[in-house]
Amino acid sequence: WEEVLNPKHPNLAAAYNNLANTYIFLREYEYALEYHQRALVIWEEMLDPKHPNLAKLYNNIGFTYNNLGQYQQALEYQQRALDIQEEVLKPYHSDLASSCHNIGRAYRSMGAYDKALDYLWRGLTIRMEALPPEHPDIAASHYAVGKCHHDLGQYPKAIEHYQRAVEIDPALGEGDYHGNIGLAYAKDGQMAKAREHLQKYQGLHPDGWQAYRNWALYHALEGDGEKALENLERAVSLGFGDFEWLKTKKALTSIRERADYQKLLGTMAKRRQR
Repeated sequence: WEEVLNPKHPNLAAAYNNLANTYIFLREYEYALEYHQRALVIWEEMLDPKHPNLAKLYNNIGFTYNNLGQYQQALEYQQRALDIQEEVLKPYHSDLASSCHNIGRAYRSMGAYDKALDYLWRGLTIRMEALPPEHPDIAASHYAVGKCHHDLGQYPKAIEHYQRAVEIDPALGEGDYHGNIGLAYAKDGQMAKAREHLQKYQGLHPDGWQAYRNWALYHALEGDGEKALENLERAVSLGFGDFEWLKTKKALTSIRERADYQKLLGTMAKRRQR
């Protein structure tokens, strides 16, 4: 098509956009961004500035930046999308919900949890009005709201939304659901329920470091420093390498003065310097 169409032809922009969406599906976000930007050059010239397709493209570019960890750029494009959609779409349109959801994700990634919750709640509210009650996008919104309540230390609310998400879309239970709700129960002091979910998570994901990191938090909250360190060391040996998480995670406060914890922290610090 690049050889036979005018460089500004709308069909060429559509082809670029489709390629970008394919790369998003493949999680090859750098390529996705390249083709989205090619489509954007054409559509910004050809379409009305308030065209809904332009808003969708801005949203997709923001989504791609978010997955690349470039959250400020993500917010810039997602806000452009939302500005258009608020003018041209009905108040309970699902595209409006998607923009709010994506803005919330970006704010959460930046640690701005209150702002994130505002946008995620707005996205959930719109989806509940615009979509059938068992739609998986409603489940995704509940799950994202649950994570934000978790970040804010509001564990009963987090648990409520995690559960609602899986009731709507049971497939979510095969991901990090049992790990997240298990830790929410642990932080809320419900250790038996926490243990049940963490065991289920490990059964689903027996080979990754995440299960051992979760158990480390569980045992630290329970006051068992030996088991907490044992599981942390196992997580590190399997590839866990988030030094800042290990250094600052509030749930690990009870083991922070231990010599073996300090030794593990030193080992990870040396790895960062290589």
